[in-house]
This record gives sequence, structure tokens and C-alpha cells, in this order.
Amino acid sequence: TESQLSELAADPIEKQEQFESSFGPFYTEWHESAQSFRVQPRKTGTKKPFGLFNSKSGETNRAANTLATLWQRMLTANDNFFEARGEGFDDFGQEISEQDLYGVEAVLRKQLQRAQFKRKLLRSLRSTALFGTCIVENPFVSIPYGNGEKTIEFTDFVLRSLLLTYFDPTVFDIEASDWIAFTDFPTKHRLLNYATMDPDTWN
Repeated sequence: TESQLSELAADPIEKQEQFESSFGPFYTEWHESAQSFRVQPRKTGTKKPFGLFNSKSGETNRAANTLATLWQRMLTANDNFFEARGEGFDDFGQEISEQDLYGVEAVLRKQLQRAQFKRKLLRSLRSTALFGTCIVENPFVSIPYGNGEKTIEFTDFVLRSLLLTYFDPTVFDIEASDWIAFTDFPTKHRLLNYATMDPDTWN
């Protein structure tokens, strides 16, 4: 009924309002950092927060990209930066062969390539260098979308904007929050894909 739907909606709306009220000053600082990264000066009509100076020098952009590319090289220097090892037996009770392990590594390489993992990793590292932390979502993806004739599946690596993220503002660490939410702006095609993948929820 309509009253039950209103009760269900009241709880997340209350949590979002509580978060926005508590994190108002942080939003101002984060927006200022984002503007400085884009080499955009702060609007003169706004009050200056206790953050960065009103600069168009591009130093924030240079510093964030320097740190991000350094971290990415360190994380992915050994390419492949993973190794498959056999432990135990396969589904048929046979020892896992070197050929099986090579096949696993080949699948992982293909999944990372289709997911554009390194490009998305670099974006997340830029966010970490700029804001001090980042939030990454790992949805299970089947490609191509929607038509039911999937050719590859993988766990994606999707950076979520801190400016569009909500969590319990009373915790000392984001990981300790018992809930987390995001603001999304899906296209009609993405909504149709949601309905195809999960018709019980997106009906």
C-alpha cells in the first residue's frame, strides 16, 4: 500500500538527510579540491572554506596525477600482477595441471582487459590522491548487456564519487558503517538492463 511504501522510503531519506547535515563542511572542502584539480578558481561570491587557496596554477592536478601514476606503476609493475597456483584437486578429483593454471591466468587477463581495469584503477588512485580515500563498487557484469547472449562475465571495478556517496556519519571508518548508499543517474537503457537482469526488483 501507499502508506507502507512511505514507511519504507522514510528510513533511507532520514539517513541521507542526517549524512548531508553532518558532512556539509566536508562537501565544501571536497568541491574545492575537485575545482582545484580541474584548474577552476572558486567563485568569488562564495565564502572561502579553510581549505586550499584560490589557485589556477594546476599544481593540484600535477600532484594528484604524479601520485596516482606512481602508485599504479607500483601496483601493476609485475604484469601479470597475479599468479595462479594449484591447491587441492579439481571437480573431478584430479590434480590441477599447469595447463589448467595457465587457462585460469588467461581468463583473468581477458577479464581485466574487457573491464578496462588499469584505466579504472588509475581513476580511483587519482581520487585517493585528491580526497584521501575512494570507494569502489564491484558489481558482477555480463557483456553484452541485456540481450541474454553473454560472451564474458567479470567483477567490475567502478569508482563511486564521494560527492554522491552516503554512509553512517557517526563511525570512525567508512568500513565500519552498517549501510552505504549512492546517488545514481541511470539512462533508460541502463534501467532496461536492470529489469532484464533482475525482473523481480526492477519490475
